[in-house]
Amino acid sequence: LTVLLWVVVTFFSGIVHSYSRRYMAGSTHKTRFFIAMFGFTAVVMALVAADHIALFGFLWVAMGLVMAELIGINEGWKQAQAAAMAARKYFIASSALLGVALTALWWATGATTISGIGAAADTLDGPVWLVAAGALVLAAMIQSALIPFHKWLLSAMTAPTPASALMHAGFVNAGGILLTRFAPVITVDSTFMLAVVAVGAASASGGKLLKSVQTDIKSKLGCSTVGQMGFM
Repeated sequence: LTVLLWVVVTFFSGIVHSYSRRYMAGSTHKTRFFIAMFGFTAVVMALVAADHIALFGFLWVAMGLVMAELIGINEGWKQAQAAAMAARKYFIASSALLGVALTALWWATGATTISGIGAAADTLDGPVWLVAAGALVLAAMIQSALIPFHKWLLSAMTAPTPASALMHAGFVNAGGILLTRFAPVITVDSTFMLAVVAVGAASASGGKLLKSVQTDIKSKLGCSTVGQMGFM
């Protein structure tokens, strides 16, 4: 899984980096933008490979903060700064929920690695498991901009187009990566899985409905992303 994700991340990041050289030419924010974009790619590559839960949690926080930096890269634009601040609040909330989930899983299994938690997943049940699984799904929902946590994505249209590309083709997939890495925990109970399906279906259909009432291309793209993440 790590090797597959590394190939995908470097492939799309390389495309965006190549496009950014032309898009950001002459911009006063060029250096900051490329540092942030390279940092984002490095953090994501480390995240998909991390096994220790403390490292995974730290990288999850870092990923959100770097993306918020890209959203508000134009420090002279008030709307961009407001969008970055809103996104940062959502990402911090997602990180807090992930922290709750990781702490609960460590408490229940005694394992400090994702692989160790997966190996002990059969022993999980009761309130502690429900708190952990629920927090994981909510953290994934926020990061993937699922309804009702989609507002940060629709307000993030202030980001430069290459940053939007990283956001729509990369960052929002973090929720999917999270649920994939912790699949043994999520799949313990079939009823809980049905709830996850219901959440995804609501966002898939809701994103499509929201898209139909948007008047500009970037907002339509944002709503399309919300729907696609729900489907995923």
